[in-house]
Amino acid sequence: MKRYIFLLSIGAILCIGAQIILSIQVHPENGNALIDALPAIICLMVGGATTVSGLLGLAENYESLWIGLPELIETKYSEESNKLPFKGLSDARQKSSEFWKAYCRICFSVCLTLGGVLAISAQMVNVPLLTYLIYLTGGTTIIGLLGLSFGGRALSKVRASHVAISNYASLLQKLPDISEKSSGRKTSNGRGYVMWTNRNNPRNSRRSPTNRSSKRTGVALQT
Repeated sequence: MKRYIFLLSIGAILCIGAQIILSIQVHPENGNALIDALPAIICLMVGGATTVSGLLGLAENYESLWIGLPELIETKYSEESNKLPFKGLSDARQKSSEFWKAYCRICFSVCLTLGGVLAISAQMVNVPLLTYLIYLTGGTTIIGLLGLSFGGRALSKVRASHVAISNYASLLQKLPDISEKSSGRKTSNGRGYVMWTNRNNPRNSRRSPTNRSSKRTGVALQT
C-alpha cells in the first residue's frame, strides 16, 4: 500500500514539473527546437506512467483485500462481536464506499492540476515571456495548493480505509468457523454413558465350573 502511494506521489510531481518546464520551453520567445524539449517530454511520459501505476496498484491491492472479506464475515463466528471494528458486511461496505470516493477524488485532483497547468500554458502562450512566467508560476502555485489540499485529504482517507479493512480481515481470520463451533456444541450436548466393571468384585466375575461343583459339594455335605 505504501509503495503505491509513493509511486502516485512521485508520478504526480514528475508530471507537474515536466509540464511546467515544457510550457516554458515551447514559448515562442525562447526559440527552442523540439529536441530541446525532449527531456521534458520523456519526464512527462515517465511521470504519467508512474502515476497510473500507483493508481492501479491502489485499486488492485484494495480489490484483492475485499474479495475474500464477505466470505470471511459469513463463515466466521465471534462471541464478542462488539470488539470487532465493524458490526457486519453493511458497515464494511460503507467503509469500502468511502475508499472509492476518496480514490475518485485523488484522480480528479491529479487531472485538475495537470489540466490547470495546461490551460494556463495554452491561454498565455502569446504574451511576453516575463508575463507568461509570472502567470504560469502564480497559477501553478494556486492550482497545486488546491490539488494538494483536496487530494491530500483524499489520500489519507484511502490509507485509513485500507488499514481498517485490512485489520478487520486479519481479526476475522483468527476467529473459528461457524461449522466448527456448531459441531463442538453438538458434541458437548450429546450424552454418553460408559459402564465400568470391577474385575476384583466377585459378583461381576464369572463362576468357574470348579467353583460351581465345590459349592454343590458343600451343600451336599451340609445336608
